[in-house]
Amino acid sequence: MKSYLTIFAFVCLLASCGKDPLPYNAFQNITPVDQWLVPKSKVIDAGPGKDGIPALEQPEMRLATEIGYLDENDLIIGINTEDGYRAYPHKILDWHEIINDRVKSKHFSINYCPLTGSAMAWDMFLAKELSTYGVSGFLYNSNLIPYDRRSGSLWSQMLMKCINGKKIGQEPHMYPIIETTWSTWKKMYPESKVVSLNTGFNRPYNVYPYIEPLTKADYRHDPFLIFPVDFIDDRLSRKERILGVTINDEGKAYRFKSFEGPISVIHDQFQGETIVVAGSSEMNFMVVFETHLEDGNELMFQALNDEFPAIMSDAEGNKWDVFGKAIDGPRKGEQLVIPKTCMSYWFAWGTFYRDSEIYN
Repeated sequence: MKSYLTIFAFVCLLASCGKDPLPYNAFQNITPVDQWLVPKSKVIDAGPGKDGIPALEQPEMRLATEIGYLDENDLIIGINTEDGYRAYPHKILDWHEIINDRVKSKHFSINYCPLTGSAMAWDMFLAKELSTYGVSGFLYNSNLIPYDRRSGSLWSQMLMKCINGKKIGQEPHMYPIIETTWSTWKKMYPESKVVSLNTGFNRPYNVYPYIEPLTKADYRHDPFLIFPVDFIDDRLSRKERILGVTINDEGKAYRFKSFEGPISVIHDQFQGETIVVAGSSEMNFMVVFETHLEDGNELMFQALNDEFPAIMSDAEGNKWDVFGKAIDGPRKGEQLVIPKTCMSYWFAWGTFYRDSEIYN
């Protein structure tokens, strides 16, 4: 365990070097209160302190055709904005964990936890008040706890709610994202913008920071954990990447093994909801949507291959992309409902959503 903690200490040291983050004097400091939604004893001070791992603020973006630092299999987080598509690479997020960005009227925070392999996009308006998020330095079940700089409240990323402070119990509004490889993303959205290496910080972005120094074990693939978790579910290997879905606070996991080869779709029932899961192990993505529409209709979907950015169609003649938006057909412009979802390592999903179903 000591050598594993050395990894994290090394990362924190590097992350605190270089250019100072922007001043946040307008916002309150973190002041945890007595009431918690999770056991206080399970909240770990990981060491770097507030903003010790500095978030990025509206980073410089470049066209995908201008990006040379990404390999074809590097993972990115993709989002659809009012001004086109944007990609936030793991190579950047490994070192910053949070990127606060703004595109026209949309203010959103990309938060990624390298320890649990989970990413989300949260709206930065909290009860009509604009805030930003930072890295608190705390962890719960090895998972990132962001804090919002307007109130100083602490949020659990994978619980998707505030666990301490003035906003306790509140849930962030989430924007649809996709986690996939740089290769697949470029095929889907070749005109997208991507975070450039000109972040204002001196970081070795092409070096993965979580390598065990003695054995050279890679945290992304090897079973070791750096911080403890409440429960280990050994039904799957710890670092298998799964798509987790929550409905009525119950969890279900989908595996790439169910989507071997090109794009395929699965219609499933979970917690009384009919959902469709589309994915491809070959193209390294999985996404999920509800099949019931606001007008009361329910759609059945089939996979589309070699028609990017469309990934599936329905009997009405509509074509849908990975963000659940109809991009062609009579429903063009409509949006499918997306349940709470995220990609993560299995060990993390298993401890946050104990006894989660696994699609077989």
